[in-house]
Amino acid sequence: MIVETGLYRIEHDINRIVVDRFSVITEGNMRIAYPGSLLQAMDYSVDDSDALYMSETQQLIVWPIDDVGLIAGEDSYSGQDGFLGIETRKLEAGDIYSFD
Repeated sequence: MIVETGLYRIEHDINRIVVDRFSVITEGNMRIAYPGSLLQAMDYSVDDSDALYMSETQQLIVWPIDDVGLIAGEDSYSGQDGFLGIETRKLEAGDIYSFD
């Protein structure tokens, strides 16, 4: 679903990592570039369905670790509504790094 909807442009600027035997916890600013067409389908009033718009929020993620030491899931918690004002955060082509 992430690739099909175009939600694969993600930046998690992690400023804190906590690790113990049972979990890894990361915290930082999460930015996701949302396609205008997807935002319109979600009833947001964006002016360009072909453009990308930035969602931004403080994100804490708990990564539980199973008995063999592998990450077994993901629980995330947001600090604020990353969609609030998203229609004013239109991205330009040079705002997103590309590996092309």
